[in-house]
This record gives sequence, structure tokens and C-alpha cells, in this order.
Amino acid sequence: MMGALSIAGLAALSALLFWLGSRGAGWLRWLDAAASAAFLVLFAVFGAAVANVMVEGEVYMTTIHGVILQPAFLIGGGYAGAYTVARTALLAWKRA
Repeated sequence: MMGALSIAGLAALSALLFWLGSRGAGWLRWLDAAASAAFLVLFAVFGAAVANVMVEGEVYMTTIHGVILQPAFLIGGGYAGAYTVARTALLAWKRA
């Protein structure tokens, strides 16, 4: 059930981003900027976790799973995933 809800949410957000991106270059710039911020958050959270594992000498595979539960990582990853799907669809749509 949760997997189907996640897929439906990804599809709905991707469709919204596709629609906004196809409305014009101004919207596309805003979507690109938001994606850049989302990727920055993702990499910052993940990088801080990896650095903490290295400094503290902890086991990587057991401590890194805590990163997945952080709200910033979940929000950034959700937007980055939907953006990637929508942007790829826009590129394919424009080539057809």
C-alpha cells in the first residue's frame, strides 16, 4: 500500500512539474533552481553523515540509515526524484 502511494505521489508531482516546465522558460528556470537547492541539501546531509562516520569511526552501513529518516533528506530527495522524472519527460517530449 505504501509503495503504491509513493509511486502515485511521484507521478502526480512529476506531472505537475512537467506541466509547469512546459509553460515557459521562466517556470523552467525556477524548477531548475529548486532542483539545485534540493540536490545541495541532499549532498550536504549525506556528506555530513559520511564525514561523521569517518571522524567517529563508526560502522558505515549501520549509521548511514539514520540519514534516510531526516526530513531535509526526504523532502530534497522527493523533489529531486520528481524533478528528474519530469525534466527527462520534457526533454523527450521536445525531441519528439
